[in-house]
Amino acid sequence: MTRTTTAGDLKYRELIDHFSGVIYSTDLNGVIDFVSPRVLALTGYYADEVVGRHFSFLVDPADLPAVTDHYMQQVQRQMPETTLEFQAVMRGGRRIWVEQIAALRSGKGELTGFQCFVRDISDKNALRLALVTTDLQLQDARQVEEQFLANMSHEIRTPMNGIQGMTRLLMETPLTAQQQEWVGSIHGLVDMLGMTINDILDHSKIKSGQIRGALPTDRPHAAVPAGSYEGLLKDRRFLVVEDNPINQQITGQVLRNAGAGVTLADDGEQAIRVLARERFDLIIMDLQMPVMDGFEATRLLRQQLRLATPVLAMTASAIRDGRKRCLEAGMNDYMLKPFELQEFFERVTRLLPCLTRHSVVVA
Repeated sequence: MTRTTTAGDLKYRELIDHFSGVIYSTDLNGVIDFVSPRVLALTGYYADEVVGRHFSFLVDPADLPAVTDHYMQQVQRQMPETTLEFQAVMRGGRRIWVEQIAALRSGKGELTGFQCFVRDISDKNALRLALVTTDLQLQDARQVEEQFLANMSHEIRTPMNGIQGMTRLLMETPLTAQQQEWVGSIHGLVDMLGMTINDILDHSKIKSGQIRGALPTDRPHAAVPAGSYEGLLKDRRFLVVEDNPINQQITGQVLRNAGAGVTLADDGEQAIRVLARERFDLIIMDLQMPVMDGFEATRLLRQQLRLATPVLAMTASAIRDGRKRCLEAGMNDYMLKPFELQEFFERVTRLLPCLTRHSVVVA
């Protein structure tokens, strides 16, 4: 038998303070495409035993019809987030009660699946006592909390970057006065929403050391007046490494509008293949990508390819110790998406002056 509650019944702060479960995502058919490492502790299954399988194998057969119907209704009604309690089946047949928060994921304007957060609610009081009295479990809970916030930051900021970037590009095209007014209103609303999101994720920024700040640099800060970007990067070549097609389009068009030549790579592995045969002036590197992430790709281009090409890291996720990890991997600067053109071009031009022509790669 299932028990359902509305999303509003679960306080956001309680989730942040006490969540210590499993984060996973599925496509619209319910096939799992990502699961956090804590799945082993909760279910007895390793992550690679879970990814690629339908989520139903972890649901008590008696609860499965109601669970399936619940999520079909969520998709049909396009409910952004729901909370559901049901019995889950662990390895060996043991059953526990879990609470699952499921948020709809989307891409290119279409629903693509679910982002789910699951925790064991069989013995809440015992869990909370253990988190207070056991340093090891407390540390583990903080790691889960930070991962949750980083994932939420990424899921929110990625579409925000797309909306903001597309609005900017639209504003640069011929529009009627009425259309200009409407687009300006959209841009203003996006900025307001961005500030609200930053406030919500403030806890994440604290944990990650206020990652919006620039990385240490010996070069002076180069101011770029607004509206002066056309021709700014003439004859420069960039490699943009980004797995999201919308973000590829936005970053690529912004650079082309400034006169730069742009090559695109869908992930770190593809970027390494491109860099093995071509040279660029700057690399713009996304951090979270499939196949090979930005950290590993940067290590390889520094250690294996022996390239000194500047790397500007870009991410939609509030990752822990972001600056430190980027520096250790060999990156030169770091900024969050969605980005403002002024800040973007200031960072790009700060990295370019000391370079000879054809030495910059953007990944």
